[in-house]
Amino acid sequence: MRSECLFNDEKLHVSEVYHVVDGKQINIENKVELFRRLGREKKLFCPCGCGENVVLVAGPRNVRRQHFRLIGDRDGHRCEYEEESELSIASKGALKCWLENSVSTESPQVRYRVPICEVEDSDRRFEITFYESGSDFGVVYARLDSAIASKKIELVDEFAHTKVLVVAAKYNEDTDGQYPEYMIRIQRLQGYCAYLIMDEETPYEEIEMEISFYGKNLRGSWDIIPVICAPLSTYTLSRENDLFCNGNRILTLVETEQAAYNQKQQQEKEQIKREQERQKALDLKRKREAEERAKEEEARRLQLEEENRKREEARQERLAGEQKARIAQRERETGAYFERFPKIKAVYDILTRAAHIRGRFSSDQSDGRVRKYRMEFDIKECRLNKERHSIEIRGDSYSDKVLFYVAEEGFERLTRPGTGAAYGGVNCLGVSIEQIEALVQDCVELVWKDS
Repeated sequence: MRSECLFNDEKLHVSEVYHVVDGKQINIENKVELFRRLGREKKLFCPCGCGENVVLVAGPRNVRRQHFRLIGDRDGHRCEYEEESELSIASKGALKCWLENSVSTESPQVRYRVPICEVEDSDRRFEITFYESGSDFGVVYARLDSAIASKKIELVDEFAHTKVLVVAAKYNEDTDGQYPEYMIRIQRLQGYCAYLIMDEETPYEEIEMEISFYGKNLRGSWDIIPVICAPLSTYTLSRENDLFCNGNRILTLVETEQAAYNQKQQQEKEQIKREQERQKALDLKRKREAEERAKEEEARRLQLEEENRKREEARQERLAGEQKARIAQRERETGAYFERFPKIKAVYDILTRAAHIRGRFSSDQSDGRVRKYRMEFDIKECRLNKERHSIEIRGDSYSDKVLFYVAEEGFERLTRPGTGAAYGGVNCLGVSIEQIEALVQDCVELVWKDS
């Protein structure tokens, strides 16, 4: 469906053939005949520049909206025209009719797609969708906000004395809090955003236009602030081309809503500030309370540590006393034992003076045999075993261990340790104390610590 055609290399919009009466698109007498005749004479062409002819479709019963179509079947045509949506065609038709009814010119002449260079001293190629020269006022429509920004917006800023109303389709309004990049550009230039609320079949008297603006809230997202929404037919233009609705200047209404929005934002800002100050005071109170609790807990901890330290000192002192008593008791018992058995004491003294031992020792096997083998290691410790009447000689490793038994008066038997352990012994029965060292060295080889 085409809403425009080429005639004498000039684009004509289908809205040229009708006007609005009681909300209906009524074909204009003589205009319809003119366009039909031009179509029959093949003077109307497809706007894409393919050279194909078009004719007007504008029936008397309004079964279909007025539009242009290619002559004959499209198959085989070279046309590359991208058909315009019915919503776009209907929206432009509504805006054209509104402009005719709204300007202060007695006999308005509304033109379609007027290049800016025709109304301004400029070589720019931007086009005004509809322009009425008598009032020097134009309307720019775009179904998509991005189309407005990329092709139209500059003209409004650069040619300010030609007033232009920029209108977009309704679905461009809501950005779900996102920065409305393109519509903000429009807002900065004309002070607000205008949206048509309609679909393809909405009668003219039911079409509405909404005026709103965007504001950045304190959270950083963007709000849509509605100003007014009213039937398109109730919007008018003053002689100065200011937009009015029911006697109210739109810019004044916008300024009032902007002031109210800014006041609300300021109130929210102050509320947030008060809340932040309250929260800050609460946090400070909690911090001080936490610090006090921490001090109290630290004091209790230090007190508990001191009490534990004193108890531990007392326990260590008690244990040291008990250990000292046990050592003294063992020394007394060992002294008494050595007084009773002086020969094992002599052997013990000899072995504790030695630094190294080497000899041939026995080891009882599980099959009843006794194995003989040589051992040699550095002596690290000698332990007295009063029950077995023996001396345990230990070296650096676990395997460096020999049990050395002593037989003497009062303990005359040489005991054996059991399976696996290495052992040796010395029989001191009938031997004087002075002879014991020679007797020991006959059994093992010793290297003395001071040698």
